[in-house]
Amino acid sequence: MKKLVLALALGLLGTSAMAQDKTVDLKLSIWLPPAHPLVPASKEWATSIEKESGGTIKTAIFPSEQLGKAFDHYDMARDGIADVANRPTASAKTSFFMSRFLRICLLPQHTGP
Repeated sequence: MKKLVLALALGLLGTSAMAQDKTVDLKLSIWLPPAHPLVPASKEWATSIEKESGGTIKTAIFPSEQLGKAFDHYDMARDGIADVANRPTASAKTSFFMSRFLRICLLPQHTGP
């Protein structure tokens, strides 16, 4: 029994080591232009992920609606066109109740003339 448990443990360790060596390429789609501060911040984020993963996770960034329009970013992530997508919730074709609720609740209250 001990030999079986040891063999299974060694097999699982070997499998996890092989899985970590495989490179993963992610596509990050951003609807904003390259001059927007979110794009360089996303590049820094991607660089930090690549560094922390030992180079096994690489990210290609596509700004300026290169993979699709801003309205389509949710669908692009769902359908596998992009692995990560940045999408404005205010312009959603689909309903995201909580984002609508927060947007209404956080609107500034007009108190003056």
